[in-house]
Amino acid sequence: MKAGSYEWPITILKHQITISEFGDQQDDYVAGQSTRAFIAPNGGQRTDANDEVQYIYRKSITVRSYLDVNEFDRVELNNKQYRILSIDKDRIKNQQTLIIEQVHD
Repeated sequence: MKAGSYEWPITILKHQITISEFGDQQDDYVAGQSTRAFIAPNGGQRTDANDEVQYIYRKSITVRSYLDVNEFDRVELNNKQYRILSIDKDRIKNQQTLIIEQVHD
């Protein structure tokens, strides 16, 4: 992969659990590292949940391997959040490929 193909700016949102004084647990996402990525579409589908049609958009993004990311983090791209479905690390090419899916909250 050529360095010029990493053209899309993304931000990794790190998963953080906060516990209130009453003991309830809340999941938060805090902005972490920002980098550039190569993005390719990875299909999609239409689902029907609770009599509401949702469009599931999946993308495959490629970033350099120095990026600290795990399956509990999220990716922010174009002011939309995506959950990470899988991470494939390629040590020879010094990159990792993330399969992400748009979050509908």
